[in-house]
Amino acid sequence: MKNISILIMLSIIALTGLAQGGKKREGKKAAGAAQIDAAQVPEAVKNAFTVQAADLRWEKRESKGKEGKAKVRYVAVYTQDGIRARARFKEDGTVLSSTRYLEPQQLPTAIQSVAAEKNPGAKLMGGEEVTTKKKEIYYRVRVRSGSTKIISFYDVNGVEVKKEKIDDDSKEGEEEEN
Repeated sequence: MKNISILIMLSIIALTGLAQGGKKREGKKAAGAAQIDAAQVPEAVKNAFTVQAADLRWEKRESKGKEGKAKVRYVAVYTQDGIRARARFKEDGTVLSSTRYLEPQQLPTAIQSVAAEKNPGAKLMGGEEVTTKKKEIYYRVRVRSGSTKIISFYDVNGVEVKKEKIDDDSKEGEEEEN
């Protein structure tokens, strides 16, 4: 009887682990985002996406622009060298931005150091490396102090920048990845 109980418990543990699928995070889709088949992605966008990627899937995001005009963006969600990432494009293939989702130890040492300095006693949770359409690189860093989550932005030199300095197309869809 004791052996059967142990077997049942081990089976439950194994099934729970399989259902969770390891550490892979899918993230919630942002409002206005729909997963689409690659055949629905404009050729200009596919040609602009030059990354050798694994687990590639496409999303189409529709929203209203500042003047109330409809705005369509195509987002490639993929894995490259074991790092989750996404790239955003206009319908004409113009690259808007890209984001790589990094574990704490994957952030550059300078960024880790400045985040620790600015948030003493807080735990570094991870961050994103955001490359804008102007090829500027920023780091969006998440730390937790008790129950408080703090998000800060830094340039490649570790200088803190205001969130507003980073263009909207570079931040689009980031809220669901927290």
